[in-house]
Amino acid sequence: MKNTHIIILFFMISIGISSCITSKKEVDLILYNAKVYTVDSAFSIQECVVIDSGYILETGQQDVLLKKYNTKKSIDLKGKFVYPGFIDAHCHFFGYAIDQLEADVADTKSFDEVIAILQKFRKENKSKWIVGRGWDQNDWEVKEFPTKSKLDSVFKDIPVFITRVDGHAALVNSKVLEIAGITKDTKIEGGKFYLHNNEPSGILIDNAIELVSKHIPKTSVEDSKIALITAAEKCFAVGLTSVGDAGLDKEMVLLIDSLHKKRGTKNEDLCDVKSNYRKPGNIYE
Repeated sequence: MKNTHIIILFFMISIGISSCITSKKEVDLILYNAKVYTVDSAFSIQECVVIDSGYILETGQQDVLLKKYNTKKSIDLKGKFVYPGFIDAHCHFFGYAIDQLEADVADTKSFDEVIAILQKFRKENKSKWIVGRGWDQNDWEVKEFPTKSKLDSVFKDIPVFITRVDGHAALVNSKVLEIAGITKDTKIEGGKFYLHNNEPSGILIDNAIELVSKHIPKTSVEDSKIALITAAEKCFAVGLTSVGDAGLDKEMVLLIDSLHKKRGTKNEDLCDVKSNYRKPGNIYE
């Protein structure tokens, strides 16, 4: 009888130990050996983060949390920092999003490089206009404003509009000047045109840009969705998780709001846009 009691006790202890081992919660990811800025009331710095289904379950000491949770994926951050998502309280997020649909001519070393980028963009995007942004003549060997002549030789039948990095100047080809009705005699308050050989050179300054930009076909709702989601993914990739856009019209506010409301649902339109994660095929059409 005594031996029977010992066997039963041993069995009960074994079940208890087994239960403790198997009761550890399974999670998606554990980051450990880190410096985790929690931004709690004490601004404490922890060693470990437990993540499941996209949510932070717990932060704390790694020896405690590694005993508490099971995971198939853990990352030793080797003392690196983990921060909460950054917030930009004043930005132009939709403008940045639309930039994703345009030719990126920033950080170019010559105007010939700009032309090459525009040619590649034209092959990949069957749009009615070629629109780009980011050139800066100060980065080129010849530090002078370019003229429309090279644009005209390569792009005769399609309007080309490329904005300087600061947004206060733009270069266009003759096709654009024709569409906007700009001649050497055109006058505009708060802006100007550069002349070359007594005709518009293609360079527009400040308010003169508005005479052209109003003719650019409006971006479709579908391409606006693609642009917004692409821009959001790029922001997430560098830790920027919230923004305040300093200037949106009602239509764009409603579009962004609709994307927020569809987030996490099985809405086919949104899922298609997200899963494709593609460059638009017919922007500005």
